[in-house]
Amino acid sequence: MCDLTGPTPVQLSLRLADERGDGVEALVWGGLIENLILPDGISEQAADPGVTEWVISWLDPPPDRAIERLVKALRGMGATEISLTTVALDVGLDGWREHAREWTVGPFVVRPPWVEPTSGDETTEAAIDLVIDPGAVFGSGSHQSTRMALELLSARFDGAKVGVPLVVPDEVIDVGSGSGVLGIAAALLGAGVVRLVELDPAGERVGLANAAANGVADRVRWAGTDVAKLDAPEGEAARLVLANLLIGGHESVAPSVRRMAAVGGTVIVAGILEHQEDRLLAALAPTVPLKRLVEPSETDPTVAWVALTLLVTDPHGDRALGERT
Repeated sequence: MCDLTGPTPVQLSLRLADERGDGVEALVWGGLIENLILPDGISEQAADPGVTEWVISWLDPPPDRAIERLVKALRGMGATEISLTTVALDVGLDGWREHAREWTVGPFVVRPPWVEPTSGDETTEAAIDLVIDPGAVFGSGSHQSTRMALELLSARFDGAKVGVPLVVPDEVIDVGSGSGVLGIAAALLGAGVVRLVELDPAGERVGLANAAANGVADRVRWAGTDVAKLDAPEGEAARLVLANLLIGGHESVAPSVRRMAAVGGTVIVAGILEHQEDRLLAALAPTVPLKRLVEPSETDPTVAWVALTLLVTDPHGDRALGERT
């Protein structure tokens, strides 16, 4: 293990089976490792079928002992090819930016600020330009689950596509907001107020900066790192909750998501694999599905991603539904 004395940026790389991915985030973000500071960047990409390569980066490294505990826990989960390396500040942590490009999803063209919009394309010129710099948090807009969530979100603002009357949400809560991409997209579509909730405190700076860059800073607000501490909206306002998380994250915040959406509210969920869908629905029950997307993984066609638009229903069945979505 390399010497971690001094503020030298480091990266911890590892490979792990896809189904154990939520364990990585729990260890890194969930405070399960004593004295492990939050990373400045975390990325994942397909390595082999069913295996993901993770890269966790710190500008100012955690104590040696914290890294050792993390590595031990990762090995216990079955991680392989674990390595810790020092990196150049201006190269290693941001090397992925060279490969960034724009993505077209529904009415949106999603791109980082250093990628110029495509010119001469009538479709692109008519689309909504959504400029997102993820900084050190998740959410460039390029991940397949994010794109699926954006597709459902745009459909939510076109009631005919989900078979319900169009009601523009008065308030949107983006749980696990990361860069703010989903919440900002909702604001661009006309949402009245958007609240960002992200476990990583860096989500405040990154999310609000992206909101300003897209001209919606007046409607996008930081709501903290813990959705359980948020006050539920009052009255009969139309509510929409967005959650693009791994299955473990969905299960942990499901009670808060239901409370924030309230009966008659809508939840858009993404980030789960098809075989995890029953776990998600059980965590959020009872709900009524309004729209479902299933797409084979672009990196591992043996599995499929699922994204859902759900109507929150009354567990006691004594309240009329469908009047407000």
